[in-house]
Amino acid sequence: MFWNSMADWEKQHIVAAFRFELGKVGAKEVRARTIEQLAKVNGDLASQVAHGIGVPEPSGTQAADKLSSPALSMESQHGDGSIRTRQIAVLVTDGVDTAQVSSVREALTAEGAIVEAPAPTDGSVSGAHGDRCEVDRALPTVASVLYDAVLLPGGPHGTPPTAADQDAMRFVRDAYRHGKPVGALGSGVGVLSSLEPDGVRLSAEFHHTVADLGVVTDTSPGPASQDFLAAFEAALSAHRHWGRPPVRY
Repeated sequence: MFWNSMADWEKQHIVAAFRFELGKVGAKEVRARTIEQLAKVNGDLASQVAHGIGVPEPSGTQAADKLSSPALSMESQHGDGSIRTRQIAVLVTDGVDTAQVSSVREALTAEGAIVEAPAPTDGSVSGAHGDRCEVDRALPTVASVLYDAVLLPGGPHGTPPTAADQDAMRFVRDAYRHGKPVGALGSGVGVLSSLEPDGVRLSAEFHHTVADLGVVTDTSPGPASQDFLAAFEAALSAHRHWGRPPVRY
């Protein structure tokens, strides 16, 4: 019932997990015996796992059981629609548009979310207009697994230096790969364009918010628009967005 209830992406995760664990088992006969046990659950599951760990596919499988329950799938779990307690990382660096950071922080905090601004180093960064933006965490001390979403603000001088920071790029890639909402404003959209696959639509004109598979973008400079904030909050309330094409490397 559990296997039958999974969405395709969930089945892929389950197969990958079995391959990861069984691939560390040195004895091929132990791997093979485990595959025979999986075959009693589902023949397709057993065959996919066997293919990835170098053992023969099972010789016999149990008759397919059609029982399923939507309640067992994460796709049916969408919460109450609020973003309370969701944790969002707004990646900042020198030259950041502080108006974008402030507008996002104020709007999401008002809805009960927790917004933090990680940067390459702790302390504060210089804003695009000579102001300062306080840093909540040093980027090397945190990881995207600690957050529910990530947002890339921009600056007035083209693609921000975040694009050259490998820690920041890894942070965004991991968030995307795990189906978390990803947002970008202004020139921050340029950072995403180097990561996101062609199958995900990004904003390409000012004052136009694009939301696609939980990726929300707006190339406009200055504070985040109400359209962007509404779309990003909707992506946050959905929590995860699976079925995305693979991220670029």
